[in-house]
Amino acid sequence: MAADMPVERIDAFGHLRGRTDCVKIINLEMDVLDERLRFRIDVAHGRVKLSDIVPLARTISGRIADIVIDKHHKDGIEIACRKGCGHCCRSHLVPLAVPEAFRLNEYIHSRHRDLRDAMLRSCLLAAQDILDREPPESFTPPTLEPVDSRGFLADVSTWYVSLGVCCPFLSNHVCTIYENRPLACRDYFVRGGSNACINADPTTGPLKMPVPMVEVLGQLAGELEGSDIEAVILPLTPAWCEQNAHRAERTWPAETVAELFVELVSTRASEKSMQLALSG
Repeated sequence: MAADMPVERIDAFGHLRGRTDCVKIINLEMDVLDERLRFRIDVAHGRVKLSDIVPLARTISGRIADIVIDKHHKDGIEIACRKGCGHCCRSHLVPLAVPEAFRLNEYIHSRHRDLRDAMLRSCLLAAQDILDREPPESFTPPTLEPVDSRGFLADVSTWYVSLGVCCPFLSNHVCTIYENRPLACRDYFVRGGSNACINADPTTGPLKMPVPMVEVLGQLAGELEGSDIEAVILPLTPAWCEQNAHRAERTWPAETVAELFVELVSTRASEKSMQLALSG
């Protein structure tokens, strides 16, 4: 195993910083492809919403992705993804966990009125394309789906791709919400040259991330709310959030949310390490 990386300090909920000087420190350590990631997560006392955990999840997910991509580069494996491609934006189902659905909706409504209205209009048109099409008899048109039902999700994804619905946030081959894009997009990288996706080369394919963060957030929301694990299809996010506005405002102690998040991430990372050990 490579030498331990330095501890990275993260303020879990920066907006609570001014409310109190009391801070709880939560340590998160995990092995990712023989690299040791170590985080010190500072948590101020206060209450937070589900959407407040998303920045922390993005930071951890980004560090994991960096290690995975660097490992592939060192092994001489090219990564096809680059600015201006947008192939996956036109051909993939993008699920959002409940916390990031609320976070994205907050971002949309924080924009200038003209941009906000344009985003909402694009989502509405894409949502109409989805809901106007008849799904297979095996399932109903999904607004909420269990993220851990992999076979069912595969069927949903195949149906969704057949609709030819482009991401409502893609403009001139560029993501207009790049800094706020879903975790499913952040974790999606394809092996191969620049035409890997177009050519559908059997030697190419998406990289496997050791910790699927969208699933972590889905489980986090389910456990906090005492409900089933849910996911929201990207274009349906504004409409779904409007229907579930009361859930967006519900709060929990910051320590409770952060501790559960760290526990779920650690569990996923340990499971992956165990799988690699057994396969080796």
